Amino acid sequence: MIKCNSISKSFGTQVVIDNLSYEFKDKGFYLLYGESGSGKTTFFNILCGFQSFEGGSINIDGKEYTGSVDANSISQTMDYIVQDTIYVEFLTVLENLQLVCEDTNEIENALERFGLKGKENQYPSTLSGGEKQRLAIVRALLGKKKILFLDEPTASLDDKNKIEVFQYLKMIKEDILVICSSHDAIAGEYADETIQFEKSYKQYEKKDSVEKENTNKPDLGEKKECEFKKNYHYIKKWFRSKRRNKTAKILFGIFLTLAICLCTIADTPDRKYESNMEYMYKINQCEVEAHNDRFVKYREFCDVNGISEVVIPYGYCLPDLEINHDSVMQESPDFDTDLSTLPYNKDAFHLSDRMLYGTYFTDELQVILSYETAIDMNNVNPEALIGTKITRNVYKYGCLEFEIVGIFDKFTDIDNSYFRAININNGSGIFANSKFTERYIEDEGSASSAFKRYVLYFDTYKDMKNFYSSNEDEIIHFPSVPKTRAVFETMFSIMLPLSIFIALFTVLFYINLIKTEIAYNNKFISVFEYSGYRKKKVINYFIWINFLHLLRLCLISTSLAMMSTYILNKINFRFELFGFQLFTYNVPIILSFIVGIIALSFVTINVLLRRVRLSSWYENVIAQRDLL
Repeated sequence: MIKCNSISKSFGTQVVIDNLSYEFKDKGFYLLYGESGSGKTTFFNILCGFQSFEGGSINIDGKEYTGSVDANSISQTMDYIVQDTIYVEFLTVLENLQLVCEDTNEIENALERFGLKGKENQYPSTLSGGEKQRLAIVRALLGKKKILFLDEPTASLDDKNKIEVFQYLKMIKEDILVICSSHDAIAGEYADETIQFEKSYKQYEKKDSVEKENTNKPDLGEKKECEFKKNYHYIKKWFRSKRRNKTAKILFGIFLTLAICLCTIADTPDRKYESNMEYMYKINQCEVEAHNDRFVKYREFCDVNGISEVVIPYGYCLPDLEINHDSVMQESPDFDTDLSTLPYNKDAFHLSDRMLYGTYFTDELQVILSYETAIDMNNVNPEALIGTKITRNVYKYGCLEFEIVGIFDKFTDIDNSYFRAININNGSGIFANSKFTERYIEDEGSASSAFKRYVLYFDTYKDMKNFYSSNEDEIIHFPSVPKTRAVFETMFSIMLPLSIFIALFTVLFYINLIKTEIAYNNKFISVFEYSGYRKKKVINYFIWINFLHLLRLCLISTSLAMMSTYILNKINFRFELFGFQLFTYNVPIILSFIVGIIALSFVTINVLLRRVRLSSWYENVIAQRDLL
């Protein structure tokens, strides 16, 4: 029962309701009749607790309210159907009703009784105006509401649908209290009592309605008890609904992928240089300057500390001679100096698979020719050189015969960077092996005291770095590719501002996307609140699902970026479009970028949903209606 005692309401100097007293019974159909602007909606909002009132009091189910009705305390017994019925548009009719009732059989029975059988799997947007109004009534009954408020339920309906809606309202008046506002004269034929609202705001007349028999009155049947089932998982469907701007989402994914790709280009020069040394040039060697006893020690380290092989270069076995990087002697000796030295173990030499003809070393007195040297020796059929002998006058041992066992293919600029790291000029000439040069350290009569430089080959670049870091007392000549470092510094100065710009653009694009979606599509949050859910939990769950959705999108974009850059790196390495690795992967930078987007998204959503948090579902729905 609702009892109004001398309530008043005004907006500024304009009095809307003046000293209104009225008593509503527990059941029945009451009509608030009058033209638009006469105060019917305001009266509704006061009864529902959406607006305060100045004078008098309201008693609902024995509880008296002054100033305003507590909307939360009456929400379980009252249902307010606004002019534009509200539903979760990305849920079906059945799923919308399951928000308030978990009994599928009861839902189906109610739909059948209200002429909505077969509409279960349709979406609310596909229903007619009359069907939406009937669906709203079904939802209220399934939610066990005792009081039903309807604000102009037939305002946008034709005469046939108007009559149908009023017939259903008349039907349910035997079970609940129905209070309906309308300016349609036909409504009075179905109401038990009519309260006349006029713009004078002074007269509230009670009129008896003329009962008109409805021979086609549907049968409500027995009402069943039902509890709310909090199906928060339905919120996930918002992220897959057609109402979302899928094109904008795809564009965001493209921008995000592009931004991550740019992050891999605009890496720091040091990090990019290190990555190229490891993956592009595959550097795994460094020179060590020490006495010969250290040579024996490092040979013992092989296969223990990542050292694959210790090599004594032939050039460093020559006494009292200084050889520059171009292998040009300062004086003419009586022995050959054109032998370069490679590891005997093919796994230690990262270019051992670049054989054009023949095989890698299998004995100490064997040599491999560079492609250019082989052409100089036999430009018609260089393959015929395999297995032949070549004589070289080597220091200390005079003329020795070496067997030609292989010929390298042409080396690329990237390959030559590997050779330059061990002071071999552009990978050309005749290559002996480390097993041959070991004789110089074992021969007591040689100038062994001058053996101060040798090359350590490691399994990986990282093993070499670890050795370099943990042996600071040694004189270690770390390999370098000077020209490449300059290129990376130039790239960094150009690409960093561009990557920052694209990253900011991506973030702003996403923020604007979320802002638009929430501004025009947050009505579903109000529907959940309207259906009995705690708004705070709905919003928190929405934010959590959005976080997971954004995280998933970031992971997809990151995977696409990594896949694309990996393929482009492979193409670049294969065809040498650039003389360096274009994309490098700095995990902290990429993670920082992704975390930044997610953090900004979280803050943005919280700010945008602040008004929704502070307003009732009714205020939010009205704001949405005004916005649209």
